Amino acid sequence: MASITTRKETNAKRPYVLQYFDPVIAAAKGDRKKGWKKATFKNLNEAQEEERRWDNIAHYYKTNNPLWKTLYYETTQTVTIENVFQAYEDSVLANKTNELTCNRYRAVMKSALEVFPPETPVESIRGMYRDMKTGRKQGWEIYKAYRDHFCTRNGINSYIRDLRCIFMWALTNGGAQGRGMVNFEVVTKSDKYNSSETPDTEFKVWEDQEILTLFNHSSLNEFQHDLLRLYLYTGARATELVGFNYLNRDKELQWHHIDFNERTISVLPKRKKSRKLAKQHPVVMDILRKWKDQGNEKPLPFAYKKLRGLIADISSITGIDFTCHDLRRLKAQLAEEENGDIQLAGYAIGDTTQSVVSNHYAPVSHTTMDKINNSVDSAFNRKMGVA
Repeated sequence: MASITTRKETNAKRPYVLQYFDPVIAAAKGDRKKGWKKATFKNLNEAQEEERRWDNIAHYYKTNNPLWKTLYYETTQTVTIENVFQAYEDSVLANKTNELTCNRYRAVMKSALEVFPPETPVESIRGMYRDMKTGRKQGWEIYKAYRDHFCTRNGINSYIRDLRCIFMWALTNGGAQGRGMVNFEVVTKSDKYNSSETPDTEFKVWEDQEILTLFNHSSLNEFQHDLLRLYLYTGARATELVGFNYLNRDKELQWHHIDFNERTISVLPKRKKSRKLAKQHPVVMDILRKWKDQGNEKPLPFAYKKLRGLIADISSITGIDFTCHDLRRLKAQLAEEENGDIQLAGYAIGDTTQSVVSNHYAPVSHTTMDKINNSVDSAFNRKMGVA
């Protein structure tokens, strides 16, 4: 028999918990014990209605009455945006090990609930209208207009991408029979701002004098010089080399991740679950060998917060405005300038997507354009018979 209990937390948004037996799940898993499921409800009436439905399903199933299928596949309950988010939290985020990922998706869901009340039926979102400061908007344009006042459009696009991920999960998961909570694309790819509606990405392009000043500055100590060169020569993201990462302990760099004989470092890249080997220049290995000989517990025995502070101190001392990520950009820009190849610049920092490299790290340099222009001039003169 199904049963209803109340959560102990007095501030629970969905305080009523229904425990019921799902015969289809039990049959699929071949274990009656695994057929017991739970669902949460905001009010007692909804919980009691579902309790009666599942009791009837269990009774008809036990007595071989085919009416159980009619009740089982009945979808009378309106799916709200809160229903989808709660299901995603319970079924997807609960299984993730990266706390940063969980926090990102929770922030995305919270942003949607700031615009659409929790009880909003999912099927009504795309068709609803609302008067905004910029005029009358429909569907996800309401969400975009609301966030456009305090977020960048690229940031809004990132949130819409993650919202689409959540609702696409709900398209094939959850629901009374586990085959989906919704039957249409709640968020489509076209809901994002397109390229003509977003500004060009701005990022630091290093000047020659800045490079000379930074890497030759007499007021920097030995460790500060080594830190700059480590991040320049590896082209690593800031968190890939630090020794402490409390939100993702697997990402922490330890001495056993470094092979001095093969000159490699095993790093855990962004959005990856396994480490990859990255071949390094002797300059990198000399710095790491020195730190190991000094008895450092880890190559960089601190977390990102301290690293950010160290880089900020160097920036203040030298008068050059830059971040740790700008050192990654510097490696890409030097590789592109020297080789005249965006693909090689991407390889230099472990990113093979040319559009990402050119739009976020290394634009085509003046040196490369000079080479191209001179080659065009030579080809033209050759065609014209000019010596």
